[in-house]
Amino acid sequence: MINTTINSVATLISEFATTTCKTPLISDAIDRSLQRAWDYTNTPNGDPNVFVTEAKSNLGWYYTVCTDHAEDWFENEDLKDFLGVAASLTSINMAIEDRANESTYKARAAKYEKWRDALYAAEGKKSLARRVWEHLTAPH
Repeated sequence: MINTTINSVATLISEFATTTCKTPLISDAIDRSLQRAWDYTNTPNGDPNVFVTEAKSNLGWYYTVCTDHAEDWFENEDLKDFLGVAASLTSINMAIEDRANESTYKARAAKYEKWRDALYAAEGKKSLARRVWEHLTAPH
């Protein structure tokens, strides 16, 4: 009886992961969120955080449920750092799991790295006083 129940639960979990771990769909959702975050970053008083949170949620789902990882280790990253994480997981994990769309994942990863580099370059041009002020007044 117990083995039957365990097998049933294992089968149910496997079927759930199979139906919800559609790499292209998850990647598309992450890409849309990061594109909106990037667009908001480039507007006066734009706050990309809601879109970054959405991308983190989707990537967290993929990372925790669809791969063999158990921890959402990028939860506290800002947009700059999260873009690096997204680039890495997109170009490696997603490209490996979905070889048919590997070029799409690699192109997205390159785009995320370009955005990350641009954000770091912009950050580097700010004065020390400005960076300290933004750090102190940023929502945490």
